[in-house]
Amino acid sequence: MWVGVSESLNRLTSTRTSSSAAPSHPAVIGKRRVEASRRSRGMEGGSYQRRQTSPPSAVKRTSVAGPMPWRMVQSIASTPAPSRTRRKARCSSRAPGATSTRRVVPLVSSVDADADSPSARMWAVAAFSLRSVTVEAVASGAAESQPTRARASRRAPRRGRGEGHRMTESRQRGGPSPPESSGCRASGCACACWAPRYFAAGLPLRVLRALLLLSLLAGSAVAQAPEGWTRLHVGDGLAHNSVYAIHQDREGFLWFGTLDGLDRYDGYAFVTHRHDPADPTSLPHNLVRSLFEDADGTLWIGTQNGVARRRARAPGFERFAVPADRATGDRSVFEIVRDRHGTLWAASAGGLLRLDETAGRFVRALDGVAHGLALRADTLWVLGGDAPEQSRSLVQVDVRRRRVSGRWRVETAYGTPLALDLDGEGRPWITGEGPAAFDGDRVDGGADYTTRVVKALGDGEMWIGGVGSGVRRCAEAGCVDALVDPERPDWIHNYVRAVAEDRTGAVWVGTYGGVYRWDPAQKPFRTFGHRPRDPASLSTPAVSALAEDADGRIWVGSFDGGLDRLDPVTGRVQRFGMGGPRGPVLWSLWALLVDSRGRLWAGGGSGLAQVDTQTGRARVVPGVAEALGGSVATSLAEDADGRIWVSSFGGLVRVDLATGVVTSFPMTGDGRGPSRDVVNTVRADGGHLWLGQPWGGLDRFDLAAGRFLPVPLADDGDGRLTGEATYDLHPDGDGGVWVATASGLYHARTDRILRHLTTADGLPGTVVYSIQPDARNRLWLGTSRGLARFDPATGDVAAYDLADGIGMMEFNRAARLRTRDGRIWLGGAEGVVAFDPDAIRADERAPTVVLVGAEVASRAGSRAVDTRALDRLVLGPAERTLTVTFSALRFADPAATRYRYRLDGLDDGWVEAGTQRQARYTALPPGDYTLHVRAVTPDGVASEHEAVLPVRVTPRVWETGWFRALALLALLGLGVVAYRVRVGQLLAVERLRLRIAGDLHDDLSSDLSGIALATDLLGRRPGLAPADRQRLADVRDAATSMVDALRDIVWAVDPAHDSVEAFGRRVRVVAQRLLEGHAHTLDIDLGAPGGALPMVVRRELMLILKEALHNIIRHAGAGRVAVTLRREGTRLTLAVADDGLGFDPAVVREGHGLGSLRARAARLGGTLDVVSAPGDGTRVALAVDLARNREARQRRWAVPWAERPSAP
Repeated sequence: MWVGVSESLNRLTSTRTSSSAAPSHPAVIGKRRVEASRRSRGMEGGSYQRRQTSPPSAVKRTSVAGPMPWRMVQSIASTPAPSRTRRKARCSSRAPGATSTRRVVPLVSSVDADADSPSARMWAVAAFSLRSVTVEAVASGAAESQPTRARASRRAPRRGRGEGHRMTESRQRGGPSPPESSGCRASGCACACWAPRYFAAGLPLRVLRALLLLSLLAGSAVAQAPEGWTRLHVGDGLAHNSVYAIHQDREGFLWFGTLDGLDRYDGYAFVTHRHDPADPTSLPHNLVRSLFEDADGTLWIGTQNGVARRRARAPGFERFAVPADRATGDRSVFEIVRDRHGTLWAASAGGLLRLDETAGRFVRALDGVAHGLALRADTLWVLGGDAPEQSRSLVQVDVRRRRVSGRWRVETAYGTPLALDLDGEGRPWITGEGPAAFDGDRVDGGADYTTRVVKALGDGEMWIGGVGSGVRRCAEAGCVDALVDPERPDWIHNYVRAVAEDRTGAVWVGTYGGVYRWDPAQKPFRTFGHRPRDPASLSTPAVSALAEDADGRIWVGSFDGGLDRLDPVTGRVQRFGMGGPRGPVLWSLWALLVDSRGRLWAGGGSGLAQVDTQTGRARVVPGVAEALGGSVATSLAEDADGRIWVSSFGGLVRVDLATGVVTSFPMTGDGRGPSRDVVNTVRADGGHLWLGQPWGGLDRFDLAAGRFLPVPLADDGDGRLTGEATYDLHPDGDGGVWVATASGLYHARTDRILRHLTTADGLPGTVVYSIQPDARNRLWLGTSRGLARFDPATGDVAAYDLADGIGMMEFNRAARLRTRDGRIWLGGAEGVVAFDPDAIRADERAPTVVLVGAEVASRAGSRAVDTRALDRLVLGPAERTLTVTFSALRFADPAATRYRYRLDGLDDGWVEAGTQRQARYTALPPGDYTLHVRAVTPDGVASEHEAVLPVRVTPRVWETGWFRALALLALLGLGVVAYRVRVGQLLAVERLRLRIAGDLHDDLSSDLSGIALATDLLGRRPGLAPADRQRLADVRDAATSMVDALRDIVWAVDPAHDSVEAFGRRVRVVAQRLLEGHAHTLDIDLGAPGGALPMVVRRELMLILKEALHNIIRHAGAGRVAVTLRREGTRLTLAVADDGLGFDPAVVREGHGLGSLRARAARLGGTLDVVSAPGDGTRVALAVDLARNREARQRRWAVPWAERPSAP
């Protein structure tokens, strides 16, 4: 495929001129390409200007000076000039024999075939598709054609570089003289004609440039952040990987201007703003080149098509058109600043612009392309903006007088300067061919790399962003690399477009591969890894063992047999492997040990070997491999007598170096050997050895007694351990041991477990692989998900991950070391991490918590709310679900930040949200609330201020005060109406009762009384037969009884007797009448007067009284009767007692009318107590609660003042 592409490109660039046409001077061709590039604002810091040209029909592979992401084959083809040209070249003279030719200059002619990457493949496709750029040239027969001479002529302006580039102050507004006015530049050259760009493929250069950029970015998705940096890219939500501008606003949000929109970042998520042709409040263009914030929080955005303004707490953008480049029509805005007099300035493709606040538009202050601005006091430095020199001028503007106070012509080694900033002394720094500082007369600096970004940071350092050279930090002592991968010069993060510093001091770098963050306050972890093309790096990434020799050098072993020696000062690695005189002596390396005599021992496949620390040569210890039975030596330990103990998958082996005796300790099951046949780890502890098994169990070996004591490792419910896989051991010096297992960290003795730490206690990973104590007895744990520090004295656990710079997340078993200087080294799956444990300190920077947004929901749906634009969040009547999202704006490991919130008016206290950054409330009652949010960092530092959001929940119509007042009035009106209706009903009933009582009294009672009187008179006549007299007496008695019963009915029906007092009087009358002739007492105590007693209640009470008295008269044979009626509050008690014969209630259940009495009492809702015994009389007591009696309640419901009908 690559050959086909190259052949196609060669055909495109083949020579089609007459044999007499002499080749053009390479320098002239190069200059025309520079001019074409400059007028289109070029590609990547003058990278066009540095490309070499070749003679016609020649193809030469050259490397662009400075690291670049691709290598190109440059070729120049001479073809006869076509009859149709865009503009004729105006040459004052022409060298004899020179012919006018058209040169076809390919943008990309070929790609390295060995660059087997998506980027390289896309470059090849781009090279084949984009064809070439055509410029007009005049060939000279005397022009040089050797590439070396061309290269020398192009680099001529770099003379005297050590003393700095000289710049000539110029007051004229002219640029470099056109070729026709400058005459011949070399012998035999008549002129070099300046011609505009011409494209054979019909595409403008900026389109080609964009397509090439996109093809480059196509392979950048796999880019990883280099050591010490964290990366954000499109996979994290970034609008585009190409980041051109970075700014942190006064609230703490980060804004990224990208190739495809403007992003706001809160540490968790991005909010993207893009251009929408149908929305006039959207951005004017998706390509955002610059960002600036006013003191009032207004954000100004420079785009490819003008300026946008976003006011604080206001939605949408306000667009401002800007004057365009007179030649190209470009309206790009590269930089925006505001001086202390309130004038807003912008550097643009159309020159230096000033905002006319009155007219609301930008006006041109200086012509020409202005690439950069830098403001100090009343002096504005402008890079470019001086036509016709275009962007090769440094202009000094007095912003108070609004006039130019100085102008210098700026030349970098390879063309156009691209960016500008001021250092701490106020000197302008200019980018182009390396950084350069201007002192008023000369430019100091320069380097062999192309730069396009320069940024002064708060600590006085200048950060220089390069084209293929990454980022360099420059200070008085010089420049050092900050973000660059020298092994991958084509790596996408080496192409820098923006540098910014946030309020915490962290540096953000925008590249073509996303945005990178470097925090100077990050934990001082140092990592060492494997780089395939770097022989000075570790031989393999997976590290299995570590040791320090007598010279302080670190030995690093790997499972595949690799053995490296690392210089901890320089970081350089020397690779040895496990080589011996006849080849590798260990096919796998699991353990390293430096004994008490300074000798280095290695254990692994094929047994035990001694390594010469000077030469790295290894020698196998004889007899060990046979004792191990061919298994792998997994761990090494030295006892107090200098003997080496080797654990393996075949048991335990002791090597006596003094005698050369190798002793094996296989599993025996009787205490003379390990409890299992596989030993994973061995650690010496004075007169004991601790042995750990990979599939469970722990043994303690008494060296003096020669006995093994099993210590099970898993909680079986009795505080003991069984069956836990062990990876590392650390004796605590007090008879116990710390055990790294697959389920956390154990602290155990031979008889019990002292402590068990898991992820619930703060460990980052479930599996603990390694244990290394520091000088303060804190344990550093390598786990399956990062690094942990555990303090046994306090119980505190701290976790560290990639955001802290540890370089890896998974460590390896027992790959740990503490060097003599106190530093700790831990090995893992991706290399080694080293650190000073005393230098790991808590981050004391307090987070700034803000509200990011809210969502309000109802049954009809939900809506998003921008809380930053609100003084108070108001929920509609149907919106009762509120979700508020907040962020600590903490960009160092934001996922570890914890939150708490409280909604005043609903929550009684703080709600601990953990790492969740949302507060959600449902079914909110109407009212006013205030939401408070706090944030706490992983180091326990709380936010100094709370994020506060007032919330009002609008009530529904029926929840409003006025509606409730109207409803109350309506209810009161209905109550009055209902009351009057009820009173009318009661009065009607009472009138009926009065009428019935009157009728009964007037009609029936008088008739019955007449019958009784008539029969009594007839019975007194003489001569009546006894039988007839008896019949008349019976009629009289019946009439009299009927009159009495009718009198009771009339009394009960009569509403005038509906009171407790009337009932008391009636009780007295009835009792005296019925008990006439019997000794009796009446005790009636009704308390205070008042209290209604409805007809039903009075009647039932009276019938109960009569029934009880009749029973006494008929059956009791009583000599004395007592009737008691009492009222206590709403409780009315009626009791009848006698001293008669009595009865047994267990025998006589329903006799003597007891069933009737109980039924009546139940209808009244009262309780009936009957107490009796043979020969001891009887007491019947009825208690009724008038407040609970329905009839009584209904009677009391009528107000006392209701008018009642009078009795007849």
